Amino acid sequence: MPTGREATVRTSLQINNTMSGGEIQYYSRPTSFQAAVDGNNGPTPGVQLAALDHTAVNFAELTSYGGFCRMQNLDPLNIVHVGVRDNVSGLELFLMELLPGESYVIRLSSLIGGAVTGTGTVETDATSVILKATGAPCRVLVEAFDP
Repeated sequence: MPTGREATVRTSLQINNTMSGGEIQYYSRPTSFQAAVDGNNGPTPGVQLAALDHTAVNFAELTSYGGFCRMQNLDPLNIVHVGVRDNVSGLELFLMELLPGESYVIRLSSLIGGAVTGTGTVETDATSVILKATGAPCRVLVEAFDP
């Protein structure tokens, strides 16, 4: 029975590739799950302009991290890379890319914004989620929620 404080996430993947010399036909079973959502904030921060160098995403409206986030590339032509930036060293690490029009749901790590040191402690404000456009700056819809 729904509690009124939950999220439902549905995923599936279908690949039909018979044109590249081989043949791949893959169909995942559609899966779904429900997760508790106890926070009250989101969706935030909204449309972001991903720059060619990088744009840090500001999640200041969230009270904590670890909630769901949907990202959608609103650009019809260009790709956006999503990753993290070490604000101390300037090192950027990318995990995913959004092709034109693509949208994905992820769960943000509860450790966003921090970095775990060799001693196991967390340094705050050490990292940030970044967007990096290729070709031209792109509008990206970012909708994050409290966990």
